[in-house]
Amino acid sequence: MRETYTLEDVRKQLRLKTIAQARHRVNLVKPSLVSAGSVRYGRNNRMELTADGIALLRRMEDAVSSGQTHRDAAQSLVATSGSPEILARLSALESEVASIKSLLASGFTLSLLPRNQS
Repeated sequence: MRETYTLEDVRKQLRLKTIAQARHRVNLVKPSLVSAGSVRYGRNNRMELTADGIALLRRMEDAVSSGQTHRDAAQSLVATSGSPEILARLSALESEVASIKSLLASGFTLSLLPRNQS
């Protein structure tokens, strides 16, 4: 059996102040961790990561220290993980964002106020 690491171990490995910070980082790259088999749930549904999972989180932290946001670094790592499902979802989201930006640039507005009922 491979050695696993808890969120407390992740916190220590990444030199974070709180377990919540560790959980947030894990959640950002969770699709990659799951598809690679780098995360599992142990006794009492405790999240555990493999050494590969820790390495992925370190790569994300390296990207952040070079100027990327956590979200951007996570998206980049997820996109390069090669999971077809994840790549398809990311592509669909990027397409939706481009469509929304195009609508907004063309002057499209959306009123959320109720219509007058006369």
